[in-house]
Amino acid sequence: MMKLAFSTLGCPDWDLEEILRRAVEYGYRGVELRGYLDALYLPEAEPFREGSLRRTKEMFARSGVEVACVSSSAKLAVEERKEALREVRDYIRLAKELGSPLVRVFGGRLEEEGRRVGSAEALVENLRDAGREAEGSGIILVLETHDDFVESRKVAEVLSKVDHPNVGVLWDLHHPYRFLGEPPEVTLGNLGPFLRHVHVKDSEAEDGGWRYTLLGEGDVPVLEMLRLLRRAGYEGYLSLEWEKRWHPELVEPEVALPQYARKLREYLSLIEG
Repeated sequence: MMKLAFSTLGCPDWDLEEILRRAVEYGYRGVELRGYLDALYLPEAEPFREGSLRRTKEMFARSGVEVACVSSSAKLAVEERKEALREVRDYIRLAKELGSPLVRVFGGRLEEEGRRVGSAEALVENLRDAGREAEGSGIILVLETHDDFVESRKVAEVLSKVDHPNVGVLWDLHHPYRFLGEPPEVTLGNLGPFLRHVHVKDSEAEDGGWRYTLLGEGDVPVLEMLRLLRRAGYEGYLSLEWEKRWHPELVEPEVALPQYARKLREYLSLIEG
């Protein structure tokens, strides 16, 4: 059965006590750590420093909430890779401490301000090295469908070349569909062999762009996507990524997080009953 989590991207003003209390209240089994209060780099945030980790782990244990994923900002399609791989190592260490099975990474943009800054070849090499860093830890690095690596065929090609058991994919249900119009069955067909984690969000077209919505109020076919995941045997997390940190105009987490939880449970009851 698929499990529910939410990313701390959606509640940038909550401290750890409130994050865990709300997770229990709303019926989430896991939390995806993506920034904490004013700190985006998790290893430097107060609850995740060496002197605080014991208490943090005790708080998670008492709540019964799991750390579903530790989400980094590392962009690995870069030739200058020392800093990116340092971040990956820091996040692997933190994930191991917290008992999380996943560390999220990005490919990133291949061009900035008209100049080439990365390549798919560099991404393959760096993901392979990152996978080696994770060997023996039980942790899988998951490459998100994001930036210049949204198209599922391109992502699958990269991961096929990486060919490492500690490297997989995070399917953000929103991005391939919204940005490329990619049919969900095509996305899952390409990503299925590598799939380890899923992000959920809904949106609707608006003024030539789009805006995030509560679940079921947009036109991303989330229910259809969940049916496809069910048929494929996916039993990992469905993690709500409510981008409140980046878009402060979005409704508050006290509204969005319980709404998504209720709607996802409704959808899951339709496909798992």
